[in-house]
Parts: sequence; structure tokens; C-alpha cells
Amino acid sequence: MSITSFFTTTFTIKRMVYTANKSALQTAGTFNGYIQQLSQQKLQEIAGALKVSHAIWCAVDTVVNLGDVLEVGTNKYAVKAIQTNNTGGNQHLELLVEK
Repeated sequence: MSITSFFTTTFTIKRMVYTANKSALQTAGTFNGYIQQLSQQKLQEIAGALKVSHAIWCAVDTVVNLGDVLEVGTNKYAVKAIQTNNTGGNQHLELLVEK
């Protein structure tokens, strides 16, 4: 079974845009992915480097940047780290996010 079969949640990407002296989050697109709350062990492993609470997996060609805000329903997640898993049969991006 391919990892893409789990990409059933639709996320809206909000990106900071600067115009003149103002900044605002604007919609930059959407993508389907899978979100999971990180285990306590995983949180302890990365706690010193990042303040993250969840991981999101999505297609490897998804255009997401550090600092983007991902929205699903009323929940918002800030992208803190992006890891490309580009080998093997289940290629995907792993986004470490803070709720």
C-alpha cells in the first residue's frame, strides 16, 4: 500500500505576503496530506531544536515553505521544519509543525 492512500486531509497553505508597509497571510494553495500528533519520545528527541507538536506527510512535490501556516478546519499549524524523503517506494515530505 502506498503512503499516498493516507493523504486524505485537505490543508490550506497561508503564506506571509508583504505589500508596501504591510504584511498579511494570503492563501497560497491547498494540498492533501496526513497529520499525526508526535509521540512523547519523538517530542523529547527534537525538543531542544524545534518547538513542534505534529508531523504532516504529503506528496514530495508539494510546495510548502518554512514559516507557512497550514490550516485545516479551525486548526492552524506553523511549519518549523521540512524533510524530503525522496527514496524508496513511499516518497513524501515530512513537515514538522507547531499547533
